[in-house]
Order: sequence, then structure tokens, then C-alpha cells
Amino acid sequence: MSLRIGRTRWEIGIENPDGRTGGVATLTVDGRPVDGNGVPLVDDGGIHRVRGVLGAPRASTSAPPPAARPARRRAPEPPSARPQPDVLVVDDDRALRDGLLRLLDDEGLSGVGAEDGAEALERLEAGLRPRLVIVDLEMPRMNGWALVRRIEELPSFASLPILVMSGIAAPGFAPPRKVDAGFLKKPLEPAELLSAVRHWLVEA
Repeated sequence: MSLRIGRTRWEIGIENPDGRTGGVATLTVDGRPVDGNGVPLVDDGGIHRVRGVLGAPRASTSAPPPAARPARRRAPEPPSARPQPDVLVVDDDRALRDGLLRLLDDEGLSGVGAEDGAEALERLEAGLRPRLVIVDLEMPRMNGWALVRRIEELPSFASLPILVMSGIAAPGFAPPRKVDAGFLKKPLEPAELLSAVRHWLVEA
């Protein structure tokens, strides 16, 4: 079942493997266990998944797991050796940013996030090479207009598609881009976003 609360989409799934209604055995939100029998459906602009399993909670009879050994630290890989993402999502709204990354992951696409233009530019200059950038226009430190201008100045990103989004600006006020991947108005419609992403990453 899918519910929309304002700008937020909630996908809810209930399982009843034993055919009984003795209570809620497990309840998770976005894969994380939740205490109690309820979940507040907040409007944070993201996409969330709730999964509930009915039945009496089962006591664990297994022995406690052995203490984990300290992980051995490895030297970081150089940027050129790391897998490159399909999409870079730049937005200061963490809930929205994480929701977009989950939506892309559901479509089999990889993505990374940056909280503003300054962080995005640092990552690009450090060797990040996405196939598409999705950037919000209104952000602190470095906004979307400034980020687009800086990206356009870098010869190595001359063919990088840039998709901009905004809850305030209109399409005519979006910054010009060498490879204009479109403009999306907030609150975003998942189907519209995925259609634009597929056009540049799948159908192109």
C-alpha cells in the first residue's frame, strides 16, 4: 500500500505468515527496527518503507554472537580506483536527498549525495565522475546557480548532464547549462524524476 502525506511517500507492507493477529512481531522503517506497534507518518519530503509482520514476538533461543574482532583499517583507495556513481544528488535537505538515493537504488542505479554545492564541487575536483548531476538551486554555502557555473568552467565536465530542481524558481530562471537535463519543480513527483533520469542514463 502506498500513501502520500504532503511531500512524502510512505510504502506500507503488512505480512501475516501464521494467519493470526496476536500482535506485531516485528516492525521496521527503511530497514531499521522500531519499538512499539506504531509509526508516525511525518512529512519530511522523503520516501519511506514500513514493513510489519504480525504474530507473537519470538524469544531468541540462540546463543549470543561472539564478540566481533576490531576491523583492520585499510588504506583508502585513490578516487580513480573507486566505482563511479550514476548520479550525484546535491540538496541540503537530508531527508529528500536520502529519499532520492533510495529511489535510484530501487531502479538499479547507483548514487551519492552532497549537502550543498561546496561539498559537491570538492568531490568532483577530487575525482568523482557521475554520469548525471541532480542539483537543488536553493542551498547554503554554495547554491545551485554557483555550482552549475563552476561545473561549466571545468573542461572535464563539458558533456555532463545537469538536472536542476527548485521549490521557488521557475524553469526560465534556471541557470543555463551546456547539457541541459531539464528542470523539476518541488515537491518532486517520483515518476517524473525517474523519467528524466532514464532518458539520460538508460535510453540515451
